[in-house]
Amino acid sequence: LLLFPSPPPARGAMNNASVFKFGIVGGGCIGQEHIRNISVLENATVAAVCDPHEKSRQQCEGLVAKFKMGNVKFVADHKELLAMPDLDGIIIATPNHTHFQVIKDAFAAKVKSMLVEKPLCITVEECKEVLDLVEANPDTMFWVGMEYRYIPSVDRLISEVHRGSIGSVKMLSIREHRFPFLRKVGNWNRFKENTGDTLVEKCCHFFDLMLHIVASKPIRVFGSGGQDVNHLDESYDGKKSNILDNAFVIVDFEGGQRACLDICMFAEASKNQEEICVVGDAGKVEACAPAHGAKAIDVDIPNFVIGRVDPSTRRRRAESDDQPPAPVVPEASHIEIDERLMEVGAHCGATYYELEAFVFAARHGEAAQVDALDGALAVALGVAAHRSIDEKRIVEMSELEVDKYWELRHRKHTKPLRQRGTMSGANSYSESLQNLANLATALPSDGVKHLQQDGWDMALRADDQ
Repeated sequence: LLLFPSPPPARGAMNNASVFKFGIVGGGCIGQEHIRNISVLENATVAAVCDPHEKSRQQCEGLVAKFKMGNVKFVADHKELLAMPDLDGIIIATPNHTHFQVIKDAFAAKVKSMLVEKPLCITVEECKEVLDLVEANPDTMFWVGMEYRYIPSVDRLISEVHRGSIGSVKMLSIREHRFPFLRKVGNWNRFKENTGDTLVEKCCHFFDLMLHIVASKPIRVFGSGGQDVNHLDESYDGKKSNILDNAFVIVDFEGGQRACLDICMFAEASKNQEEICVVGDAGKVEACAPAHGAKAIDVDIPNFVIGRVDPSTRRRRAESDDQPPAPVVPEASHIEIDERLMEVGAHCGATYYELEAFVFAARHGEAAQVDALDGALAVALGVAAHRSIDEKRIVEMSELEVDKYWELRHRKHTKPLRQRGTMSGANSYSESLQNLANLATALPSDGVKHLQQDGWDMALRADDQ
């Protein structure tokens, strides 16, 4: 079976599907990232942008003009945007501490669908209230922006783990070594009161990956970290910056698995920004993403590695061998990323694929792939990690009273997946390759590529060809 990620269509290559109209609340760095990616998303456009900061609005105006998005409305009040009846989906990309209020206003306005950038909120209490709002408003499709799941090499790693390629998961490690936080409007991101602090603001991505990959209930967290290098001499209105810049966090899971996060915000001299490794009893799989800001990827450098072993041979060696085993050579490959996606985004195409899946779900009345439960539990792990660091102790997840939400999430992910129908012009990117069997149509064994419903091209070639 041969797989080929389909490139994004050229803008203007429209078909009969109606144009999906986005309203973007928050025109800063992340809001502008969404505008750039929507510019290459077929049958979608930006119809309105809101930001109270004039410079941010002007920057967004420049982008929509560059991408010829037509008559886009620009407003300063988010309630004015939320009241626009012709918007199909809302993206909330405002400062973290404002998410909760904007979410409440969006539900009050009865928006059709919304994607809330990470973190969902900055406290567990706010997250719980959002979960209640989501339950009370089932007609609004609610999605949390955890785009790291959609980095192609990471998506492949998730697929291999979930299909059992490395056996039963035992250990997971995630490393992000990167540059310090950028300066944001009003320096709001220099204070943990606004961000939730780094393990919520930044690392909710990685806690979400842990939960999604391991698929077991987290039971305890231990963290060690601090603010050792960045922003130490920064003061605003007499208040010193107080955000963490490095940490190790260990998470123990109910099934006996363990995960480790290594985050450093002063390691810009790195080849890769993210590196993920999962070890099972039958192998090991690794994925990486390049340093932030890369516009092209060297196809000769692997970004995905998998090695497999037979657990039974390990047991036999333990009984009889007194010499090291022969080396196991892993398979290394490079999962390519379309150059256009590298040009418009900063996450190896992940934002594009996330938006594509969001539009598909909104058009078809499907559930969000990353919902409020996922967002809330990722925040809860970040909160527990900071509590562990602050109080210098192990934190039991039961202290945060989120066990019932894990049970709800687990039931959600054990339900059979529905087969998606075709939608011309807006194919959905597969969250996990294990679902390809459900998505694929019958293939002739001629080696010719055939477009599938999830946006991949597939070909089947007989052994004798």
